[in-house]
Amino acid sequence: MDKSLENLIYNLKWLRKELNLSKKQMAKSLGIGVGSLNKMENGVYPPRLKAKVLLAVWDNFGIYPSVLLEIRIDENNKDALACRP
Repeated sequence: MDKSLENLIYNLKWLRKELNLSKKQMAKSLGIGVGSLNKMENGVYPPRLKAKVLLAVWDNFGIYPSVLLEIRIDENNKDALACRP
């Protein structure tokens, strides 16, 4: 698995926990099923969902797709979440 996909999976899980969302709530925000979210959080990422999920995170949370792919967000760098105005 490439690094950008690893970062995306890590960041989606981190974001869900940071926002205190259930898997059901996060899946709904991303426009996917809970089963797909479970697979993603466990490292099985259906490639066809990548663009859909990136756009959904942008639409619902205002986080640039490049941030989700380039770095691993954590408590020390969460200010890197360059959100749209």
